[in-house]
Amino acid sequence: MDSCCIDMQQFDDKGYMQSTQSKDSKGTVKNETTVTHYEGGQVKEYANSAGGKKRVCFPSRLTKTVNTVAQGILTPPEN
Repeated sequence: MDSCCIDMQQFDDKGYMQSTQSKDSKGTVKNETTVTHYEGGQVKEYANSAGGKKRVCFPSRLTKTVNTVAQGILTPPEN
């Protein structure tokens, strides 16, 4: 069977992307991304998972002098 994917995206009422999801032809979720936003629309956190395991997480914070400061956490793939 083909390994083709179905990609879906969800947006909030302000038009900001909240999540994306890729499924294989059997309907199994292969990759998922979630994005949370501050009230002004700035990205609060970006997280990605593959195969049900969190792979990348970029939390950010707002300060009065800098819009966002992001710190990334990358989980290496398991062999």
